[in-house]
Amino acid sequence: ADGPLNLHQSVALASNPSAKGKGVMAVISDRIYGARDIRKINTFNVNAFNSGDYGCMGYVIDDNVLFYSQPVKKHTVNTEFNVSNLKTLPKVAVLYFNVDTDGSVIDYYAQKGYKGIVIAGAGSGEYSVSWKEAIARHPEMIVVRSTRVGSGYVSASDDYDIANVLRCDDLQPQKAAVLLRLALTKTSKKAEIQKIFDKY
Repeated sequence: ADGPLNLHQSVALASNPSAKGKGVMAVISDRIYGARDIRKINTFNVNAFNSGDYGCMGYVIDDNVLFYSQPVKKHTVNTEFNVSNLKTLPKVAVLYFNVDTDGSVIDYYAQKGYKGIVIAGAGSGEYSVSWKEAIARHPEMIVVRSTRVGSGYVSASDDYDIANVLRCDDLQPQKAAVLLRLALTKTSKKAEIQKIFDKY
């Protein structure tokens, strides 16, 4: 089983001085991944994780920790976020766009009091006219364009980046939702939240 070895190597990584300052990491099948970029790519393979376009940060061979890259985005204690005194976070939904789902799904979450939505859109975070119209009906809610594609940067678009809509950079939808929850603890202004997504 790979679990005991992953655990052993994780302890070796955590106790190694070279890991200091590199943020939250995971060790899977000898490879070191940063928490921001790691993703599960298979439901059953032993090598079920990777970091998309970026590769792993390094390796743990037996108890030897070897780094070849490190995070360039801000993380952990080097952020403005502090949730230690919060009992809840703002409610954020992740919606998976498909052509058969109309904009009423956005109306539903707005009526339920959600403060934000992350859309796992087609291609570079695109969705239908029906969804655009629904978003326009709820200017109080922050909407983040992400993608249902496995990796890639969500590009700026004059057709989509309007009013209360912003871009996720290259975060997966579920990670964009975490960052949006944190961002909403600091501000509800679109421009400031976009800067947060650009930074992290």
